[in-house]
Amino acid sequence: MEIFDSVVVAYDPTAFDLAMPIRGMLELYRLYVHMYYCCQKRNILDVLTGKIPKADYVVLVGHGAAPEEVARGGAITFMRPADEIEGTWQEVDFRLFPEDVPQFVNLKGRVVISLGCNSGHGPLARAFLDAGCRAYIGPAATIDQNSTTLFACTFFHYMMAEPPDRLAEREAFERARQIDSQAANYRYYRRD
Repeated sequence: MEIFDSVVVAYDPTAFDLAMPIRGMLELYRLYVHMYYCCQKRNILDVLTGKIPKADYVVLVGHGAAPEEVARGGAITFMRPADEIEGTWQEVDFRLFPEDVPQFVNLKGRVVISLGCNSGHGPLARAFLDAGCRAYIGPAATIDQNSTTLFACTFFHYMMAEPPDRLAEREAFERARQIDSQAANYRYYRRD
């Protein structure tokens, strides 16, 4: 990554307090951050279907799978966006399971970083890779918000640091996993 590269950060109404510190850190590195407040279901669909600026990295700041949904391969969840149902706006939860990815995801060549708990399981990651993503990163367990924030910031720090501290994507990921025992639950999947 280089200065002024773009990063997309999409967050739901419940994740503002997690998205803003990540945005601040990315902007300190002079990255161009495109924030998508997903307060409507159509905002989420715009991000997932690639109706976003050119950016190698798409950070999904929402939630993941509940423990009972892990058996389905993980999930990405956006809480409480509004959707128009029979002429009335209603709050809904948008849940993306592995079987839903082919219908909704068109992020070819991009790296998706999902910060939601249990969104880093193999079936969900493979679905994103099969849909054309270059790589997929997410936690395969429940992670607290502090560790999640530090993981994301550390990952981008090592990709933007001055030499000799600058690292390639995979090495930056490995370094970010080392910040604490919770961050160690992040997984990296790549199309290779």
